Amino acid sequence: MVYYDTNDHVYLRVTDHEEHGKCLGIIETKYGKYDELLTQDISLPENTEVYLKAVINRHLLQCFYATEEGKWQEIGEQIDIGHLSDDDADYIRFTGTFVGMAAQDLSGQHRHADFDYFQYRVMEK
Repeated sequence: MVYYDTNDHVYLRVTDHEEHGKCLGIIETKYGKYDELLTQDISLPENTEVYLKAVINRHLLQCFYATEEGKWQEIGEQIDIGHLSDDDADYIRFTGTFVGMAAQDLSGQHRHADFDYFQYRVMEK
């Protein structure tokens, strides 16, 4: 997740769809407007680890996933994340942009998500 606040964020997410099973999608909330950026979620094999990666180059974000470590596949187009800036709004904002992970159990069944690791790196120019 690349997160400014509840009104401005991009969320690369894995979900369990009732009809399609385990799948991957990208959610963007921009100025409070919710959008799913892929025309169709990407189906994932059941019981398989999924690796997620976000690469940010200035104001552009590219998302990737892999079902085998190191075999990255691009997801969708580059996303303009200029709205995730303190300088973007008409009013003063101070939080700065965060990069992180999140999990939600929308089923109410107290299900959990397991993360093996999180790594943040500044890439060489």
